Amino acid sequence: VEQMTSSTPRPIDFLIIGAAKCATTWEQRSLSALPGIFMPEPELHFFSREFDRGICWYNSQFGSAKPGDIVGEKSNSYLTQPEAAERIRAFYPDVKMIVQMRDPVHRAYSDYCMLLRRGEVDEDIRSHLDPQKAISERFLNDGLYGHHLARFFALFSKDQILLLSSDDLASHPKRQMQWVADHIGYSGQ
Repeated sequence: VEQMTSSTPRPIDFLIIGAAKCATTWEQRSLSALPGIFMPEPELHFFSREFDRGICWYNSQFGSAKPGDIVGEKSNSYLTQPEAAERIRAFYPDVKMIVQMRDPVHRAYSDYCMLLRRGEVDEDIRSHLDPQKAISERFLNDGLYGHHLARFFALFSKDQILLLSSDDLASHPKRQMQWVADHIGYSGQ
């Protein structure tokens, strides 16, 4: 970590930190389509899975951002990876974060179906979604929002974290995007 902190991190205005299978990709695409907002694709997972690549690698992912852009990033693994909150705090203590949630049962089933299509899990759904057997596995664990959010609320102020429901997105997408725009300081350009 000592070597990485010697580089100056590029300013980041906001992070979409999760949760997986809760329409965060839709949110990223909607924001990226707005003038004056820059978000790299695909998910970087820097503060969770790719931290060893270093801050210089992370900075390089934002090279196409224009001066004055509101810059953000989406990696849904940040919410559930225990080390991510502290890493984010170390580099970006004032960053705004967005957490989009979904009914945990629907989220778990959607996640399971995605990995089944990819061939990463077998068809024995009970072994993957049975709370008696699989509570620590991603399908059930990733929906324990309060548990994961506690790490962030311990390190960041409440006004830095916007909590959203995918149900609101489905019924009022414009209103939800306005909440996001207000949270990140986007007034339209």
